[in-house]
Amino acid sequence: MKLVRVGGVIGYDNTLWHGSVALKEGDEIPEFIRASIEPMKKDNNYLASDPHIKLSHISIGDGLLGIGQPSGSEVGDRKGTKYA
Repeated sequence: MKLVRVGGVIGYDNTLWHGSVALKEGDEIPEFIRASIEPMKKDNNYLASDPHIKLSHISIGDGLLGIGQPSGSEVGDRKGTKYA
């Protein structure tokens, strides 16, 4: 997020990864997807827990996540803080 200006937006595609991010450990998963499930979940969890950004998930295709770097006044109790 260091390279994104305050007010900037990033589009992050394939966040559902063929629905595999919602599967349980014992579920049948194609081998070509298996290796990337944990990194995808880790990235999604990291983004969801970051208080400096706003997210908007669009469930089209394989999932699209809009990541916004709002101005400080738009981030909860961190009014007036600029994140860059």
